[in-house]
Amino acid sequence: MTKINKTFFLPLAFSSLFATQVSALSLDAFTHSIEVTTETTTDAPVLKITLPEDIYTYSKSSDLSDIRVFNAKMKIVPHKIMNQTLITTESTTAKRISFFPILNNQKPTLNQNLQIETTVTGTIISSSTNEILSPTSYVSSYILDLSSFTTTPNTITINLSSKDNKDFNQSINIQQSSDLANWQTIIRNTPIINLRHLKKSINTTSIDLPQSTRKYLKIVWPLALKDVKIESIDSTTKAYITAQEKIHTKIFSTSQKLLDENNGIYTFQTNGYWPTKNVNLELININTTIPGRLYSKLDKDSSWVLRGNTEFFKLNKSGEITSNKAIQVYGLAPRYWGFKPDNKDFDTDFLPKVVVDWTPKDLFLMASGEQPYTVAFGARGLDYQAP
Repeated sequence: MTKINKTFFLPLAFSSLFATQVSALSLDAFTHSIEVTTETTTDAPVLKITLPEDIYTYSKSSDLSDIRVFNAKMKIVPHKIMNQTLITTESTTAKRISFFPILNNQKPTLNQNLQIETTVTGTIISSSTNEILSPTSYVSSYILDLSSFTTTPNTITINLSSKDNKDFNQSINIQQSSDLANWQTIIRNTPIINLRHLKKSINTTSIDLPQSTRKYLKIVWPLALKDVKIESIDSTTKAYITAQEKIHTKIFSTSQKLLDENNGIYTFQTNGYWPTKNVNLELININTTIPGRLYSKLDKDSSWVLRGNTEFFKLNKSGEITSNKAIQVYGLAPRYWGFKPDNKDFDTDFLPKVVVDWTPKDLFLMASGEQPYTVAFGARGLDYQAP
């Protein structure tokens, strides 16, 4: 008996996964079993197990319908077999944005000139204007420097201060630019609010940005907010990471003895029901092309089914080995693969190998009864008990 010392669990709603499974089968009805335990105690109603290779090797059914799960008292536990569960996680990055206030008079003159100094990468170093300041000067806009961001922030939060802490309820526009010369409005009339009433406050200073934002933003600051000053601007960027699918590779050989003479198909025995994602031929010699057809059949008594008709090749291009694209088969689990070359004079001394990329399945079991749980398999004639 093979023992797995650790499983991974998910707190799923098991009522949507399982139906009651009733069977008089005992563990003796199965040829193989694997004991499953968890290292830590958990109250999760559902445990998740990634099925090991032994199950695909010794199972009697391509859909794994001969699997049953027993608890410590040898009572059958409901279970469900599913394709890999790819979990997406979210990460959030906070970063302060550099910004520069741009001053104007209420009545700007025609010779006004704004000068902005940047680095080679576009990062703003400083900004200045040759406008002669007067008591009526005010901030007309703020330029935000996003040139150091590899991904556009999802949200910016503006931190404000105002004279005498006065209330305000205004709207602003936001523009974007790649060169600080040509500007395009991307957000219109978004509210900037700071209101207090009976010791309660309403404060709206967070703004969602479209993902097409370029490396500079300009906040057009209304005259009505001349007594309100931006102290700092913070950004939030979200990233979503999906776990990579676990893909395993197996390579199988054939021989002249394994020729299905009735069909002219060379047979590859995989000795298991591997849930296959891609299949291809690995040619023995470099700079070789073999046109032909790839077949599969579920078991020994099944008929061959054509899976692909292509030119298989293995070429050396400037020291780099290139091959034809694999054939996608989306979860088939045949026990036999077959190859039929188009050329009747095919050299059998250089028979190719078949390469199978397969993905293990996950088994979810209801944590009913005491551990350890036993996954039993290898019983003939059992139908899959679908939930």
